[in-house]
Amino acid sequence: MRVCSLICSNITNRYLAGSSFSGGVGGGVEMTENQALRLQQIEKRDREFDHELDELAGALDDLHDIAERQQEEVLRQNLMIDNIGQRIENVNEHLGNVNSKMKETLKEVRSGEKICVDIMCIVLMVGLGAVLYRLIK
Repeated sequence: MRVCSLICSNITNRYLAGSSFSGGVGGGVEMTENQALRLQQIEKRDREFDHELDELAGALDDLHDIAERQQEEVLRQNLMIDNIGQRIENVNEHLGNVNSKMKETLKEVRSGEKICVDIMCIVLMVGLGAVLYRLIK
């Protein structure tokens, strides 16, 4: 677009200066008023296109900056997720250790309870035997 704008400007300047369209010295065809008007319209449209392209370039730069910030945030969050994953693994390992210690402790306590239950049963049987002995006597 800018090249076309430069060419159009050059042609317009030559026309306004009174030189020929052929690019050489003399002998060329001069532009009519209508052609000069059309050429100015084309130049104006080219300037508008350039302006819009500049605005679009600015918007793309903004989007690029946003994308870079998002990438940085994603990288930070990936590190956080990795850290959380490692912590979860550590907690699972610790929980496994605690569970096995609990099982061992429960086995030890349960065997003690069995003895207590057995002693209680013996005491009850002896007491029941004594009550029956008195009733029969």
